[in-house]
Amino acid sequence: MDFDFNLILVPLTLFFLVIWFLDKKVWKQRAALRAIAMEVNQRQQDLARLTAEKEQAEAQQATPAELDLLDKKINQAKTAAIVSDTQLQQTHVREIINWAYDLLPILLLVLVVRSFLLEPFNIPSESMVPTLQTGDYIVVNKFSYGLRLPLSHTKVLAVGEPQRGDVAVFRYPLQPSINYIKRIVGLPGDTVSYDEGIVSINGQPVSKVAQPEPAQMDAEFERFYTEQLGTHTHTIRELNGVWTAAKAPFINQVNQGEFAQYAGHKWSVTVPEGHYFAMGDNRDESADSRFWGFVPEGNLSGRAVYIWAHKDPGFHLPTFSRNGIIP
Repeated sequence: MDFDFNLILVPLTLFFLVIWFLDKKVWKQRAALRAIAMEVNQRQQDLARLTAEKEQAEAQQATPAELDLLDKKINQAKTAAIVSDTQLQQTHVREIINWAYDLLPILLLVLVVRSFLLEPFNIPSESMVPTLQTGDYIVVNKFSYGLRLPLSHTKVLAVGEPQRGDVAVFRYPLQPSINYIKRIVGLPGDTVSYDEGIVSINGQPVSKVAQPEPAQMDAEFERFYTEQLGTHTHTIRELNGVWTAAKAPFINQVNQGEFAQYAGHKWSVTVPEGHYFAMGDNRDESADSRFWGFVPEGNLSGRAVYIWAHKDPGFHLPTFSRNGIIP
């Protein structure tokens, strides 16, 4: 997820907003066109009214003088209608101004929804398997962790904070232009520790129950477990005999002393205030906080809440069999 659509949406919205404002206050081309169109409509109504009056007068056997007077009024109305219609045809509005009036409401709506409410994302990797698969299209609740301005990401309203076990989307701390998605394991102030497959938070082991072996599972290579973090119950995947943290620069740096000799089998970190510790559900194939450190609160984008479609790579149509709430 390495492209921020707001980099296009925000400048485009601002551009059309400026065009709209200039026409409202300076050029007034759309206002002039609307005024002439209203005049044309009024002339046509006047002509229709006079024509109806003449028909009624003829039915009531009005005098020739009364009919002549109505004919003169009808001819005048026709002339006025022709003049107004000609003026309307000759009045032009720059195409860019029309675009501003037509597109600005749509762009503003999309910007508000994407920035403050819901935003779609596509899963590009297997770091969250089996919860999220490569090719999943998900919806992220941008409101969950507070309202932030687009592009600057400045929080303008504190609404909520990540809870342990949330699947969160955030800007990658080492390259903020890239969006990452992981599960929040450690909250500010937590001590997250690991001892040969067992994750503990503040000294309390995280609940982890082995799942029955599915038919497609390679039992010699992988294992699946049901894990519970906070109110979230989900499935994690581990590789047999693999200690990912042994190659994780951040974990190795933090644990150079007491745990250095365990080479990833055992480690411990304390999450500083204003930061979070995140891990992928595909525990041994995820580049997460173990590799690059904590997630600053200011990097949070929102909480992943729903899978709405899935598309396999290549020329495949989207499917909806994986639709559902993200645990």
